[in-house]
Amino acid sequence: MNAAAPRLPVEGTSKCIVRFYEARLYEGSKEIPFSKLLEASIRARTPLAVRALIENNSDYQVRGLEIHDGGKEIRGCFVRFRPDVPLSGSNSSQDEKEIVLEEGHRIIEKSHFSLFKESSYEVLAFQQPMEGGSISALARYLSAIAGKDRIVSFLDILTNESLDDLLKGNLIKGVEFKVAKPRSSKYIPDPDDTWTQHAMDFMAETGSTTFNAKITIKAQKKGIFSQVKDPIQKLLASPQTRKLKVKLSDTTDPIDLFADRIKARISVKSLNGKPVPDEIYKAIWAEKIKLEQALDNYFRH
Repeated sequence: MNAAAPRLPVEGTSKCIVRFYEARLYEGSKEIPFSKLLEASIRARTPLAVRALIENNSDYQVRGLEIHDGGKEIRGCFVRFRPDVPLSGSNSSQDEKEIVLEEGHRIIEKSHFSLFKESSYEVLAFQQPMEGGSISALARYLSAIAGKDRIVSFLDILTNESLDDLLKGNLIKGVEFKVAKPRSSKYIPDPDDTWTQHAMDFMAETGSTTFNAKITIKAQKKGIFSQVKDPIQKLLASPQTRKLKVKLSDTTDPIDLFADRIKARISVKSLNGKPVPDEIYKAIWAEKIKLEQALDNYFRH
């Protein structure tokens, strides 16, 4: 009986979204370059630990850290070990079977990322996952890896248009936001994110699952910029924020800050339905080059 012929790889195209974040690392109250954490892991030459996180009841690990472009770029992959086992099915019958995995193996989902080191800032480009780990999960994972008194934070970067509108004249007339109740009771928000904490306290007391708030000021030539600037940044970084709009005048429409974050859509070569990692990194680098002016404008403010 002849052995089955080896399966030839099937080429295709995969599309995904890449978001850009300001990468920060704090040690106590002192901010230090985030890149130092990744560089120390590379020098150690040992795999980073697998960590269990509350999100999706899954284990996570950063793999494949490598330095590129003379130290100006660090590439890596954020792996989520799925707790479930998918089913396989036949298109010629109704039969479905659970996929049998080797002992100690689980289905994994990968999100690739690149850290770009500039003279005055560091930006993380992160492949938006479908089933993989989120950017907030990556921040919590790396905070746990970093050790005691160290916190990793990834902040959204606004588009030029949104940032210019937001900061022009330092005048904000209103803020509207929605916070969702976390799926796990063990979730703890950023201690400096007082608005999210107040929302969670209210939901815990009332049994509600979402918290909506709207703050406005009607007085002419007066705004609430200084009072809401920092809370807005915290809400942008929080995984529990579901809506965040800012109104700059009584006559203009609110700016949807979730819709106006810097991002890119990439199409890359895939083999058997899986994107080729080198192609992802090349596409991320190309999009970063296109966005350099927007990034420089953001960090100049």
